[in-house]
Formats: sequence, C-alpha cells, structure tokens
Amino acid sequence: MKYRDYEKLGSIYFLFGLFLVLFIVCIIISFRVSIIKKYQMLSGVYVGKNQVMILVSSRELSWFYRNNWILIDGRRVSFTIDRLNKDMIKREGVEYHQLFLGVEIDSYTENDSVSVFIFQKKISFRFMFFDIWKGG
Repeated sequence: MKYRDYEKLGSIYFLFGLFLVLFIVCIIISFRVSIIKKYQMLSGVYVGKNQVMILVSSRELSWFYRNNWILIDGRRVSFTIDRLNKDMIKREGVEYHQLFLGVEIDSYTENDSVSVFIFQKKISFRFMFFDIWKGG
C-alpha cells in the first residue's frame, strides 16, 4: 500500500510526544528542586562606632534572632544585637522596635542610610512563580 506525504505523520507524532514528555519532566524538576532564598530589605541609619539602627516590627525582629548574617552592599556580614528598645512606635496597629546592630563596616560615616538585607525564608520555584503571577 502506498502512503501519501500527509499520511506519514508517525514521525511527527513521535517527536511531539517526546517534546511533551521532556517538557513535563523539566517542569516537575524545576518545581521540586529549585530552592530560592528570600531576603527582606530594611532601611537603617549608621550611627557610628560600627552600629546600625533599624526600626523593625516583631516579625522582622524574629528574623534577626534566627540569623547570624546580614547583607550590606552585597557583602555577607556577621552582626550582634547590641541594644533593643521595644515598642518605640505604634503605627496602624503594628508596634515597631528600635534595634541597634553591631556590624563591622568601614565605608559609612555617621547618619548615612544603610540598606540591610536579612534572610527571611527559603521558597521553591513554584511559590516564587505564583507570587510573580499574582503581581506581588
């Protein structure tokens, strides 16, 4: 029996099936394996003598208790909690605390603004994808 060209679709079906299987495997691997570290940026003020003052909520304060490292200028820096003044400001039902961190940095002068990045949690690619999809 002689087949016409449009009837010889077996190889096309095979390649489409192979592509579909590879695509599904890649999606499953990316959702299960990829772990992304999520950091939160906080603004602080360099107050001198290797101290940075930050206003934090109770939730953000717990992050400082869990971590030993922060990121300043893209560098990983160890810190110590020197002082903590609780319940300094109450705004919209959230109480903020004044936190003084002991940090070894030399590139700032007194009253400079410092961006501090603190590790929040690890999330998978799937959760990051859905956060971006929602717009947040």
